[in-house]
Amino acid sequence: MEYDYEFVNGPFDLIVTVSGAASAAEMLTRRTDVLADPRLRPGMNVLYDLTSADLGQLSTADLRALADDSRRFEKAAFSSAAIAAPRPLTFGLTRMFEAYAGEIRLADRFTIVETIAEAHAWLANATT
Repeated sequence: MEYDYEFVNGPFDLIVTVSGAASAAEMLTRRTDVLADPRLRPGMNVLYDLTSADLGQLSTADLRALADDSRRFEKAAFSSAAIAAPRPLTFGLTRMFEAYAGEIRLADRFTIVETIAEAHAWLANATT
C-alpha cells in the first residue's frame, strides 16, 4: 500500500492519496504522520484520493478502528473534506466508515463522491 500526502496551493490544501491494497495498521500509522506535520493548519480543505486504492482486505473491525481513530482529526479542524472513491466496493466501504464514525466531526463539511472532479465541484459549491 502507498499512503502519500502533500500540501498544495489549490482548492484543496491537503491531498492524501491511498493506492494499492490498503492496510488498516499502516493507514493508522500514516495518519499520525499527517497529524504531526507542522504544515497542518485549522481550516484546511482536504481531499482523500482513493481512486487507486483496494480496500477489499479491510474487515468490519478495521473500518471501526479507522472510524474510532478519526476522533483525532477533530482537533485538526478541517473546513471541508472529500473522499473520492470511484469503485463500488471502495465507495460502499467508505460509506460504512462514515456510518461508524457517527458523530465524529471529520470536517465542517464532509462528503464522499466517486471522482476527483466531483470533489472539486462539491468544494466549489460548498464554499460559495
